[in-house]
Amino acid sequence: MNVKNFIKGTLMLSMLVISSAAFAQQQGPMPPKTPEERAEHQTQWMRKNLHLTRDQAEKVHDIMLYYAQQADNAKGMRPGPEKKAEKQGINRDKNTDLRAVLTGEQYDKYQQHEGAVKEKRKERAMTGR
Repeated sequence: MNVKNFIKGTLMLSMLVISSAAFAQQQGPMPPKTPEERAEHQTQWMRKNLHLTRDQAEKVHDIMLYYAQQADNAKGMRPGPEKKAEKQGINRDKNTDLRAVLTGEQYDKYQQHEGAVKEKRKERAMTGR
């Protein structure tokens, strides 16, 4: 390969990368998911990673949907201690309901996953991403 072809290839690759980045920025932030979409996504994750039975999956989906709807309702509240307490109550109640459906091992694995997700959110918030 001669230098001229190498430079052309490098320039074309650079332009492709730049145009892809520009296109991605034009897309903007993704619209928030509906409670139904969030419940389905969470249930699928749990079905795959916690090896839920069919009965467990149905119950988990109902729990996740109910609490996703509750969380959406809480979003309309003014920021402050009441909103924080409401969100904490929603999470506490959701965890209580999930504990009744999942085995101890499944629930522990779920809690580990939730902790990891929470840490990622904190990291993104600190880096401004």
